[in-house]
Amino acid sequence: MKRITMKLDPDSIGKAIKELQKYKVELSVKANKLVQKLIDVGVEFARQEVISLGAFDSGELAGSIDGLMYTDGTHGIIFTDCGHAAFVEFGTGITGAESPHPSMPWQYDINNHGEAGWVYYNEKTGKFGWTKGMPSRPFMYNTAKHLQDELEQIAKEVWKS
Repeated sequence: MKRITMKLDPDSIGKAIKELQKYKVELSVKANKLVQKLIDVGVEFARQEVISLGAFDSGELAGSIDGLMYTDGTHGIIFTDCGHAAFVEFGTGITGAESPHPSMPWQYDINNHGEAGWVYYNEKTGKFGWTKGMPSRPFMYNTAKHLQDELEQIAKEVWKS
């Protein structure tokens, strides 16, 4: 914490105001660095979660995870534009219902396939497959929890730099 001292005279008050303005700029720079660091750590963690949770296919999902900081510098987002990301995150079918997402409701087995499952066509392999669904593999949920757990430590690192 920076200490600013002053006397009750116009010159000292003027100097204190300048110091406060300088400190305000420093805080803004540090806040921007913190947001960017959280984005960077979060993107890397999310990519690793996809792999460690067994959701790694062709690398499309892990490779699609990215982050950006908004122009105001105080907000960021970690995202994926992969079409099947939500199905990995929340799970599908009766299998997903048996291991639901930890944070929010999701409709599983909406077509009532049950234990019979369903047949699907895989365009990449040109073959048909069968499934009862897949479990939730909450890579983004885990990323958010990880960032919450690491926020204080990451902030300390940023403020020291």
